Amino acid sequence: MKSRHLFGIAAFALSFAGLSENAFAAVVTFTFSERLYLGGAPTPTGVRLHEFDLNNDAAVDVGFGSTGYALTAYTVAPNAILHWPTGGLDVGGDAAPLIMGSLIGADPSLIRVGLIWKAGNSHMSHCYDVGCAGLFTNANAAVGLRFAAADGIHYGFLAYEADPETGTGWLTGWAYESIPDTPIVVQPIPEPATTTLAGLVLLTATARRRRGAKRMNNST
Repeated sequence: MKSRHLFGIAAFALSFAGLSENAFAAVVTFTFSERLYLGGAPTPTGVRLHEFDLNNDAAVDVGFGSTGYALTAYTVAPNAILHWPTGGLDVGGDAAPLIMGSLIGADPSLIRVGLIWKAGNSHMSHCYDVGCAGLFTNANAAVGLRFAAADGIHYGFLAYEADPETGTGWLTGWAYESIPDTPIVVQPIPEPATTTLAGLVLLTATARRRRGAKRMNNST
């Protein structure tokens, strides 16, 4: 079974990082009203798929496949996931669980030496009769993502909460930098209403400053 998750722009909030005369830099965030469980009973094919379009351009940016006891993240190049390889470059390994404050950008070594960007499948967790394994087992962390859009490469992350009993877990939301080729810092994803209000306050304050400056210029 495949679930494709496309979200209208009204569901997003903008966390304003700065404002110039003609454009603004912003981190776009999305929070599920109820966290989305990536596990569940196996389907007839044996795999339950969830695919996500983060920037609402009708293209899948990242997906997750679950067998009910194992979880894998996947992308199609040039999209990629931050990955910790084993057995040599780009061979085996797991998706890298990112902690708060991690800087996601073109150079993964800024987070940790050895990390790479990997397209394709990236293992997260797997449970056996004797226990669970994988870097996302029991980890409440972020999945680092690089994805392509019409204006270039964007960096972002998906917030994940583990279910230690099944080897899968929940997505609570995501964030990405709206300016191409701009790194993003992993941080708590705010509630959409809170973020939008903050953005409106910043826009209002900036507009007032500009009107005030224009009046000053006209009076001189």
